[in-house]
Amino acid sequence: MNPEISVLQRERAKYSPKMPKALRKGFKSVTIHKGKPTKAAADVAAIKSMFPHCFGQPIVTFAAGKGAPNKAALNVGVVLSGGQAPGGHNVIAGIYDGLKSLNSRSRLLGYLGGPQGLINDDCIDLTGDVVDAYRNTGGFDIIGSGRTKLETPEQFAQVLETAKRSDLSAIVIIGGDDSNTNACALAEWMAARGETIQVIGVPKTIDGDLRNQLIEMSFGFDTAVKVYSELIGNICRDACSARKYWHFIKLMGRSASHITLEAALQTQPNIALISEEVAEKKMTLGQIVEQIVDIVVARANRGRDFGIALVPENRQQQGLILKHDVERNIALPNLDRLSRNGVAMRDQMRALAQQYVDRLAIRTPDLAQRVMYLSGGNQQRLIVGRELALLPDLVVAENPTRGLDVAATAFVHAELVRLARSEARCAVVVISTDLDEVLSLADRVLVISRGRLIPVDDAARTREGVGTLMLGGADAMA
Repeated sequence: MNPEISVLQRERAKYSPKMPKALRKGFKSVTIHKGKPTKAAADVAAIKSMFPHCFGQPIVTFAAGKGAPNKAALNVGVVLSGGQAPGGHNVIAGIYDGLKSLNSRSRLLGYLGGPQGLINDDCIDLTGDVVDAYRNTGGFDIIGSGRTKLETPEQFAQVLETAKRSDLSAIVIIGGDDSNTNACALAEWMAARGETIQVIGVPKTIDGDLRNQLIEMSFGFDTAVKVYSELIGNICRDACSARKYWHFIKLMGRSASHITLEAALQTQPNIALISEEVAEKKMTLGQIVEQIVDIVVARANRGRDFGIALVPENRQQQGLILKHDVERNIALPNLDRLSRNGVAMRDQMRALAQQYVDRLAIRTPDLAQRVMYLSGGNQQRLIVGRELALLPDLVVAENPTRGLDVAATAFVHAELVRLARSEARCAVVVISTDLDEVLSLADRVLVISRGRLIPVDDAARTREGVGTLMLGGADAMA
């Protein structure tokens, strides 16, 4: 243990995660039971055609017993993919503990920087000292993460070469829906070639929406909600102290309001909008506003001109018609130029949709795929592609490349620049938490600080300069 760590870190390192019943007596006492074949929730034929070798594999469960696990030394590779989530380091620690308990000569290799590390064969040996230093800590910094998509046969072939060079028995990919989809594609590619290397996906997302009857909850959600709840609680305390402000707090949530609902249960705000409830009741924007106004007025009549409202971010319900296919979701906003005398021109609709699917590398079996079955990252790509296809006079892009890989990010940036430089001279406003994105794209940068709109001059067009203005530095107050 590093003697320089804080008292809090030292105490946190002592924590021992709760183990499932099947593992409480050690990994050597685990038996494996194979159950019924797995089934797809929908689009069975399409999924079976995409994964013919992996489809219908039996459900495997673990139980305590007198098992005889393989005690041969194993080499296993692990990759962290996508945004970080609390618990990732403990997943790696658990894999390490399991391997070493079965055979002390087993090795766990950590591939650096996400899936790109697998492609480049860039890894480190995760030894006991390395793993112990990261137990019970947040982040993905033990080996870093990345958003490279494993999608092409060329990438799969490079991963196979990497695995064979290190004699890997298994590759564990820890990530969200996109990452696990890529893991499935890699596993299918391996199986089709008779390779015995196992590809294992571990579900991770703080949104709490990557779950089904077999996945009770992905790791990261519980800690994320507790952190959000602590921040909301602090704002609640401030509101009760000042007694003159209403705070509207926007919480993340890709496709559902799990975080908002759980945070509301923990903090008891005055208002909590739940996307699923709004959708089920088919509430209009006017009805939502009226509901909020009624609550604000009711509190004001009681002499309480303050409060807290939680609002979920919901990319899917804001930007997509989930039950429609990819083609229609891209074409619908463009029907005025894709129809003649009120009749949609299907060939042009299909051509436009295919153009943006290809250019944004949206992973879908075909244009008829319903959007609800696309991964979160592919849904975001679809929204970006569709809005750019509108040829607008003004584009307001808020975090336009969040969740996209390097290639798709470069495409979105190029499209925004193209629109701004086109003959139509489309105005583009980029609102981003990524300073590098802002500085590389913008002709003019503005910072909002302490109620003022501050232009950033050439001398301050650096990360440090913009950061100083954002924090209300001396220049901002001049």
